[in-house]
Amino acid sequence: MARITFRSFTGGEVSASLAARYDLQKAGTFLQLCENMVVNTIGDIERRPGTLFMEDFGEDEAFLLPFSFNSEASENYILIFQADKILVRRISTGEDDTEDLAAEISYDSATPYSLDDLPRIAYAQVGDVLYLAHRDYPLQKITRSGTYPDYTWAIEEVTLNQSIAAPEASGISVRRGYEYYTCGTTRCCYEHCLNETSRLGYKVSAVDSDGVESTASNECQITFRYPTDWIVGDSITFCWTWSDTNGSGSSPEYYNVYRDSAGYYGFIGTTCGNVYCFVDQNFEPDTSMTPKEDWDPFADNNHPGTVTFHQQRMWLGGTRNEPTTVYASRTSDFESFRKSRPLQDDDPIEYRMATGSIDDVMWLKSFGNLFVGTTGGEFTASSSGAALTPEDVQINLQSSWGSRGVMPLLVGNAILHVRRNGSRVIELAYNWENDSYSGNDLTLLAPHMVEDSPIRQWCFTQSPEPRIWAVREDGVLICCTYNREQNIYGWSRHVTEGKFVSIISLCGEKGDEIVLLVKREIRGQEYYFLERFAPRFDDNTAIEDAFFVDCGVILDNSQGESELESSSLAHLVGKTVSVLNVGSPEIGHGVTDPDAPEPGPDASEPEPEPEPGEPNEPDDDDVIITPPEDDGDGDGEGDDGDGDGEGDDGSLGGDFTAETPEEPTDSKGRLTLQYGVPGKVIVGLPFTSVMAPLPIDSENDSGSSVGLRRALGKTSIRVHRSVDFEYAATKSGWLVDRSAYKEAEFFEAPFLPENYGEPVPPFSGTVEVIVPSGQEEDSSLYIKTDKPTPLRVLSITADIDFGETR
Repeated sequence: MARITFRSFTGGEVSASLAARYDLQKAGTFLQLCENMVVNTIGDIERRPGTLFMEDFGEDEAFLLPFSFNSEASENYILIFQADKILVRRISTGEDDTEDLAAEISYDSATPYSLDDLPRIAYAQVGDVLYLAHRDYPLQKITRSGTYPDYTWAIEEVTLNQSIAAPEASGISVRRGYEYYTCGTTRCCYEHCLNETSRLGYKVSAVDSDGVESTASNECQITFRYPTDWIVGDSITFCWTWSDTNGSGSSPEYYNVYRDSAGYYGFIGTTCGNVYCFVDQNFEPDTSMTPKEDWDPFADNNHPGTVTFHQQRMWLGGTRNEPTTVYASRTSDFESFRKSRPLQDDDPIEYRMATGSIDDVMWLKSFGNLFVGTTGGEFTASSSGAALTPEDVQINLQSSWGSRGVMPLLVGNAILHVRRNGSRVIELAYNWENDSYSGNDLTLLAPHMVEDSPIRQWCFTQSPEPRIWAVREDGVLICCTYNREQNIYGWSRHVTEGKFVSIISLCGEKGDEIVLLVKREIRGQEYYFLERFAPRFDDNTAIEDAFFVDCGVILDNSQGESELESSSLAHLVGKTVSVLNVGSPEIGHGVTDPDAPEPGPDASEPEPEPEPGEPNEPDDDDVIITPPEDDGDGDGEGDDGDGDGEGDDGSLGGDFTAETPEEPTDSKGRLTLQYGVPGKVIVGLPFTSVMAPLPIDSENDSGSSVGLRRALGKTSIRVHRSVDFEYAATKSGWLVDRSAYKEAEFFEAPFLPENYGEPVPPFSGTVEVIVPSGQEEDSSLYIKTDKPTPLRVLSITADIDFGETR
């Protein structure tokens, strides 16, 4: 008999095909099943938190995006995109978890985005402005203006090259000098000795108080001597007018004046905003400062598909007409693509990637250099100098994994992106040996995590643990505990009673917050709920604050009532819920509608008997009662276990489920508790957390244990601050079936309260169990819980009896 210990679970859930790869360094950390549990970087594994209910959107589908002004929790917002509006919410720090900000951005025109297109929106934020790019729509921006708490939110199409109106040149005049000199032997006037055949041109631009310069005015020319022939006293006076023709509401702070020099207009001076003439006394034109000309690379529906900020420029790319081209705005003027002639270092950039393959730009990311993710590979854009300029852009291939149109994540010193076909998550990090960035497949050992369904949306949380959270297209939430320095990347799967639709992360009061949009079925109808992960159950959390239910709420039962009615329960009407009643779990309760009509016909007006052979179909307004299972007491009814044959509410017993074709009420829900105890009541949908180590094999004096049958014996399970769990042995063939645990026979671990009538306190230590197990080919151990209580497993040590081959 061998005694095997699992000291760490950082390998996470892996492919069943690794069952015989005990030669791998991380083999002893692999799990065959990790559902609704998360791996910690120190090696243990715990239940994921439940989700707190925030808001009910009814049947209106939505998609979430974050708006983060800074790291303060009060400056982080949830943008909820719906068919005809965008809702703005902020996580409340109050215990009731209702939003403390309610704003709505209505669209002035047709809906900017189709709900199906929202997952492919690229976004980047600077200050109070969030830019949104999608190649099927014009570039948009969401702005926040005003002061707290009276912010004004708006969404609008980005209009490039906006500024105050350009001046209008109005006139030009010459003042000639009066000096004389000797021309040959005759003293004559200078103005008659030289021909005035040179044409001199002038332009002027207006600059507002923010330093934004307009385009140049029309050209104003005059015939005069060439500037090198001017004498003292020669000058040209150039005049103009200005009016607010584009309705900007701003006035010029000053004007820039330019003069023609060898075909280019160079800067020669400025005037104040209320001076409309400039006297040129033969100033030397500076052609490093020239007037700007409008350029819009996104005209004619050539919309960009991705956006980011790098080196004080807004970078855009992946347009429909030029999918391999990247563009950059003027330096520090993100919405200006005006060019100078000749090009200057701060002018906009246009670069077409000629790589010899199809390289549609899918994402852009600033990380030291500018990273460009394309369908064919991943590139860096750098320069020979300090910054990228129109004349100095160098594109170099770093890896050839290819990228999908999911925004990458910047985590530590690596960029994470989804491979082109969506079947892998790639870590792009710098390799000192090759002096380049190379890719590492984070899903190499767990390909089923993304092969089963591609990633729809993802985010990263740094605190309390570094984790990648991703919503798949099939509604499953997957998680990867990620620490590159320690070579930790352990995957887990998370399911709920419904489907996860969208996910974002925000900065919170005590760590990063995960906000989710979840689609749930209520009385046969699909509804969308805004929820967020509850705080982690840590060493300082009391048992009555443990939150391990989904779509849950917290009720104040300070009066110790056994029957609670609350509007906070309205979204759970008709559902079977789990309850943590002041630290004690109660399962199998139903939430009912207190305003629902009583079942059964009116005694004063009896229903007519149906004709023979006519089915007794319910009317649309009837409430359909589904009876509970018979409790075996012979009365044909379920009851509450108190021996009176009735339920806790005095009905005919048990938890009747009332179904009605009407929509769920948004008024109140009723919950009947087993015990009325003063304190906090946590109510929500139950979820099951289950884990199982991958069967481990080894070499010994008799050879390899691969293929040998095995049986589990005495098992020691070390837990930390846990209250309840069940255990069972796996069977042959269950290794590849991740839902097989539902068929196992589970046994409860012995957890008892210190005093009768009190909640079971969190236990830290070793639980010794005997696992009923026969000789199986791939025997392992399931550990699960479906109660609203904490579970954290530190290690598993099991006696394993290896038998004969099959």
